Amino acid sequence: MPRIRSRAGVCGGPFRPFGFRSIRPGRSIRPELEALEDRLLPATAIWSGASLVNSNWSTPQNWQANIAPSSGADLVFPAGAAQQSSVDDFPSGTTFHSITFSAGASPASLTTARIPNPT
Repeated sequence: MPRIRSRAGVCGGPFRPFGFRSIRPGRSIRPELEALEDRLLPATAIWSGASLVNSNWSTPQNWQANIAPSSGADLVFPAGAAQQSSVDDFPSGTTFHSITFSAGASPASLTTARIPNPT
């Protein structure tokens, strides 16, 4: 029957898949943590167009929560934003995971120098 192993050697009695009831007297088990790889999920940035200065993508005030998107983010342009036009002023080569125009939003007013794989 398999036994639970720790740095101190075999601990307790037989391995029980749903837990164990006893540990050999005077012994203890020290749980160990294993580091996993980093996992980053794309952030979703929602256009508000609230800036009074410009309609640039890099202006934080143009996005909900006043946080400009970063490379790899999902961009959403909803209907009813304060500014329906927007300018992609990010450096050349900056990529985004997706760009979504909600019903009623005007994608024709988007100004950008590059849309590599439009769908």
